[in-house]
Amino acid sequence: MLAAMSEPESTVERETLERYVRQAANEALTYGSLCVAIVGLVGAAGLFGFSLLSGRREILGPCVAAALTALYALAVWAAARARRVHGRASYVVMLLLTSVPTFAILGTTAIYPQGGATLVAGPASYMYLFLITITGFLFSPRLTLICTASAAAQYFALQLWARPVLLRVQTPDPMLYLMLTSSFVYVFKTLTLVGTGIATAGTAWQCRRLVRRVLQEERERERIGRLFGEYVSPEVKQRVIEQKGRLIGERREVTVLFSDLRDFSSFSEGRDPAEVMDRLNVYFERMVRAIESEGGVVDKFVGDAVMAVFGGLIELENPCRAAVRAARAMRAALAALNAEWASRSLEPFENGVGIHHGPVIQGPLGAENRKEFTVIGDAVNTASRLETCSKELGFSVVVSQEVFARLPAEERSSFAPVGKLTLKGKREVLTAWGARL
Repeated sequence: MLAAMSEPESTVERETLERYVRQAANEALTYGSLCVAIVGLVGAAGLFGFSLLSGRREILGPCVAAALTALYALAVWAAARARRVHGRASYVVMLLLTSVPTFAILGTTAIYPQGGATLVAGPASYMYLFLITITGFLFSPRLTLICTASAAAQYFALQLWARPVLLRVQTPDPMLYLMLTSSFVYVFKTLTLVGTGIATAGTAWQCRRLVRRVLQEERERERIGRLFGEYVSPEVKQRVIEQKGRLIGERREVTVLFSDLRDFSSFSEGRDPAEVMDRLNVYFERMVRAIESEGGVVDKFVGDAVMAVFGGLIELENPCRAAVRAARAMRAALAALNAEWASRSLEPFENGVGIHHGPVIQGPLGAENRKEFTVIGDAVNTASRLETCSKELGFSVVVSQEVFARLPAEERSSFAPVGKLTLKGKREVLTAWGARL
């Protein structure tokens, strides 16, 4: 049942990708057909100018052929620009395009019986080559191979038709005579057309794969963005996208900020849970803004506590300074928020902040089907313990010696020594510093 349900989705996705491929192919063909039109117009103008200057009226045949080629290429350009060249229409359009040299030769022959044979020996093969290459712009290997087979067959038939005329050519240059009359030369030119078509088909296949891959990756980015956009930080989402879900743990030196609301249990007691959640959401919104303004990444919310990391996913020149500045911004944001609540006769919040710098493992944590991107290490526990001590010590922000030592002088001036602390669960004493921000 699940397979049956997923099949329509894959079909829809495949059709969507094909639609985007067709769009990309038409955009490419717009460029390619415009190139053909420009070459045709320049060629027609050049031949016409040469005819006027030299008085050689027989040149007007190729001139007209070049002009008609340019007009047809402009029609293809208009159709491609309107995204109409796809499906069976693409075969009709491109088969006609690659047959333009044949029409030019036959049209010239109708006016100048000997002229068609000359074109077969001259520029016809180059025209076929050029137009076969243009078919690759539709990213369809089958189309390119069919057009190649058609063009090669037309050219080979035309050279057989022109051979009796070419054999009557008289020239003292044996090499020129050989180039005009040798069957081997024309077979080689025909094989060159075939080889060019095969190479163009291979290129079209690779381009098609590349376009599909880019589109699939873009759709995957959108899918991950929709799934995780509201539940993880933008930095974590970007890391998941870049590594395509294959996240691994990595050792990093980071600064961890831990902030908790004081006496929140008393605040929550007897209140409507919806009110508590609304107040918390407003509070967290302000705290997250303050953290992110200094380059921090919110790692998680634990009840009424928020944990942030500086220097992990985002490289910072001085993560400790950024964390202290974020703590200062958090305190200012809380003061402004309390002022707003006071105007509505709402009870204010109070928080404390602990900051520590140290090594952690950064990466995915959890079960196979349920993971979160987080940091694990003693630095996290230490930051949490420092926050717990902040209320007892009478400071709003408490930092470890590791953080204080990395602060510039202007930031250190806000802190006073706390002394040696024995944190819960730790054997070693810790030197700490406190500030009333």
